[in-house]
Amino acid sequence: YTPRLNESKLTPRQKDIVNLIAKGFTNNEIAEQLSVSVHTVKNHKSLLYRKVDVRNTMELLGASRAMQMSDLTYPHRYQENEI
Repeated sequence: YTPRLNESKLTPRQKDIVNLIAKGFTNNEIAEQLSVSVHTVKNHKSLLYRKVDVRNTMELLGASRAMQMSDLTYPHRYQENEI
């Protein structure tokens, strides 16, 4: 069984998180890059794991590679009303 990451089901922020994980960023570094708390990053990762049906970061990266998510642009620029 290979988890499949359906890019269209991810929010722009979740795509940002996946891209930063793929670049080797730690939770603290992701939080700093996205101007959010480490708790928020961990929450996003937990939701991603459930959405993609994986158990850990390595499986998430495997699923993202299967969908060639490394081609996603980073970062998504939020409009003021999206935040």
